[in-house]
Amino acid sequence: MLSGGKKRLIDLFMQGQTQQVQNIIRLMQNGIDNQESQNFVYQRIDTELDNNCNIDLDETKKFKLDKLAEKATREFQKSASIIIDNFFK
Repeated sequence: MLSGGKKRLIDLFMQGQTQQVQNIIRLMQNGIDNQESQNFVYQRIDTELDNNCNIDLDETKKFKLDKLAEKATREFQKSASIIIDNFFK
């Protein structure tokens, strides 16, 4: 139970940090009152790491890092058209 509770606490802190960054970027992007035109384009790609891709933040094992790279490639392929439209046209 302790390790499960520990994981939930870390997840909570990570989600809080993610939300804070999203809020700051939205503020910078559209101004305090959300009335400015968009100052820049921001695209965030979120994904869940399941049990097949359970990787610690300080992971150094090549096979696990390769799995993470594969996951990143798949996520990019899902979002590639949005990324290309937003940043390269």
